[in-house]
Amino acid sequence: MGKSAIPEGWTIGGLVGPYKGDSVESLSRVVAGVTYNLSLFPKVLTPSPLLPTYTDKASIDVLARFEAALLYIVGKCAEYAPCNTYFTSLSKGLSLKELLGWQVRIHYWKPASSDGSPNPAGDVASAEQLASGQNDRGENWTKIAIGEDCLAGDIKLAATLVHELAHVAGALGATADDRARLGKQRKGAEYDRLIAAEMALKQCLLPKQFNPDAIGLLHDRGPAWRGQGGRRIV
Repeated sequence: MGKSAIPEGWTIGGLVGPYKGDSVESLSRVVAGVTYNLSLFPKVLTPSPLLPTYTDKASIDVLARFEAALLYIVGKCAEYAPCNTYFTSLSKGLSLKELLGWQVRIHYWKPASSDGSPNPAGDVASAEQLASGQNDRGENWTKIAIGEDCLAGDIKLAATLVHELAHVAGALGATADDRARLGKQRKGAEYDRLIAAEMALKQCLLPKQFNPDAIGLLHDRGPAWRGQGGRRIV
């Protein structure tokens, strides 16, 4: 078996990494009537019937998907000078290559139940940066949660991780007021500020994954959240 593409300090909760067996914080959220619980990943994921269809596969080998996505990020994105230049232009001044050396812990938004609400827009709990910090050994860490739709393909997952790492690097999220003020506007300084995380895809060899509506969103943990309080960036 060849060398893993997953960086040494990274943990895919439940599967691989220095913290793979650690329990996750008790946290849940509700999106479009579906309750999601923060969880460890299963080895093989069966697409949830609670969600809109996002793949024609009967099952997904989760670790293989992360290996393929990170092979692309480590071998291509992080070796591409314009990608690192873009990351360092964000407020923390960190390159993508530097962030790959962080302690990165990734967990899973597991669909748990549904109240049967209609969901014509196909909204799901997708991905978000939960927290970042530094441990007592001076190691930088970040926690990211992703929804199972992000596992639909290797490049889809690669794009999700690059987007979330751009938030770690300083790309901002939008408040509800920001989004209301922006409306359907898709140009100008305010739009450029709020689309910064997604713009990383254009600079990091993932241009086909770019979504002009993927504006970073700050989540205040209100009635749709259960668990620790605070603000999180999507």
